[in-house]
Amino acid sequence: MLRLTRVAWLLVFAAACGASATGAPPRDGGEDAPPVVRDLTVDEGPVDLGARRPCTRAGATDSCPVPGFPRRPYRLWLPGAQDAPAPVVVAFHGGGGNAVAAERGSCAGGDPDAPSCLHALGAREGFVTVYPNGTESSPEEGAARVWNAGGAAPFQCVSGRACEENVDDVAYVEALLDDLATRVAIDPARVYAAGLSNGGALVYRLACELAERIAAVAPIGAGNQFETGARCAPSAPVALLHVHGTADRCWEYAGGRAGACTGNPRGLLVSVARSVGGWAERLGCAAEPRLRPGPARADDGIDVIESVYEDCAASLRLLTVRGGGHTWVNGYQYFPVRVIGPTFADVTNEDLWDFFAPIRR
Repeated sequence: MLRLTRVAWLLVFAAACGASATGAPPRDGGEDAPPVVRDLTVDEGPVDLGARRPCTRAGATDSCPVPGFPRRPYRLWLPGAQDAPAPVVVAFHGGGGNAVAAERGSCAGGDPDAPSCLHALGAREGFVTVYPNGTESSPEEGAARVWNAGGAAPFQCVSGRACEENVDDVAYVEALLDDLATRVAIDPARVYAAGLSNGGALVYRLACELAERIAAVAPIGAGNQFETGARCAPSAPVALLHVHGTADRCWEYAGGRAGACTGNPRGLLVSVARSVGGWAERLGCAAEPRLRPGPARADDGIDVIESVYEDCAASLRLLTVRGGGHTWVNGYQYFPVRVIGPTFADVTNEDLWDFFAPIRR
C-alpha cells in the first residue's frame, strides 16, 4: 500500500478536491513520494514579502500582497513592455497546493523555466499571469492551501478549512484584481480564470458569482460544486471551457465519492455531465452539442473528443480527454499514474489561451 509523508499526502490534493490535515497515512520516505513544494510566496517574518520589493517589473515574477487577506499573496508574472492594457489569466491551484505548486504544475515536466508553462506562454502572448494562494489548511501545514468553492450535503463542500470557516474567496479574488489594477495596466474586459480540481471548482463559483469581472473560465478536473448548495445565476454570460480526463481518479468524470485517489473517500463530487449541462442551460444553448475530434499532439494512447455547444449566449466547450488523469493540461505528473492517472499532452496551455483570447466581457 502506498504510504506518504503528511505534506506529500496533502500535495495529492493539489489535484484532489478536499484537502484536510487529518487522516494522513504514516510517514515514509519511499521513492513514490513527490518532491515537496515549499510555499515560497509566504514570508515567514512579520512583513509581507510583496511589501518588501516591487512586484510589477516588466518581464519578471514577484509576489504581491492582497489587501485584507494576510499571508495570501499572489505570484505575478508580467510580460514585457506593452503598448496597451494587458489581458489577465488567473490560475488557481488545487486543494493542498499553493501558488508555487500551480506555477510548476502548469509546466510539462514540472520545470518552471520551460516554454510550456502558462506564464511562459503569457510572456510570448502578452498576458499577465497570476497564481493566487488559498487559505492555509492548518497552521502547521502552511504550504498546503485550499479554496472555498462551495457545496452542500450530500455533496462535499470543497474544500477543507476554507469551507469550515466559510472563507469568502470571491471577495479575495475581487481584492486581488483591485490590487493588480493599481500595479499593472490591465484590460478589465479580458480577465480569465483557470483552475485544477478545488481551484477548478472555484472558477465555476467565480463564473456564478463574479461574472461582472470574469469573461471566461477553464475548469480542469473539477465540477460546479457551488450550485449544489446555492443558486448559480451569473449576472452576465460567462464563456466556459471544461477539460476533464476519463482516467481522473481524484475527481472522477462521472462524479461520485471524493478522494478515490487517496483511498479516503468522503462526500460527493458533481459529475462533468451535470456541471457542463447546467452551464449549457444557463447559456441557452441548443440541446445537444456537436462532437468532433479534439487536439491531437501526442502519440500516447490518449485522445480528445470536443463537445461544441451551439446557439449559446457565450462560448461553451467540453474537452473529454480519453485516458487522461488529474493534472493540468500538458502539466506536471506530480504523482504516480496509478494514483492520479496520467498527464496528457494533447491539450495544452495554448488551447486555454486560444479559447480565452477572443472573448471580452
